[in-house]
Amino acid sequence: MRFEEVLPALKAGKKIRRNHWCKGTYIYVNSNGEFATQSGRRFEIILDNLRDLEADDWEIVKEPKKVKLRDLTEEQYNKWIKNNCGKYSNYCN
Repeated sequence: MRFEEVLPALKAGKKIRRNHWCKGTYIYVNSNGEFATQSGRRFEIILDNLRDLEADDWEIVKEPKKVKLRDLTEEQYNKWIKNNCGKYSNYCN
């Protein structure tokens, strides 16, 4: 898609990216109404970014569906334990 096509989604609170950018890299509108990157830094329109804006490989970031811990299946819960309890072993007994 072209930037003009994903701009309404960006304004509506979605995250957008170019499909060749590293995973986890995106642009969004911050609380000040400015374009920002995933790190929270302002996305300023400069010469390099103008080339990005003219590209036709923009996409809307598909956010994973959030599931409350209480609604997890047993398999999802076991995966959550595996991913999180190593960091917080005091809380997972």
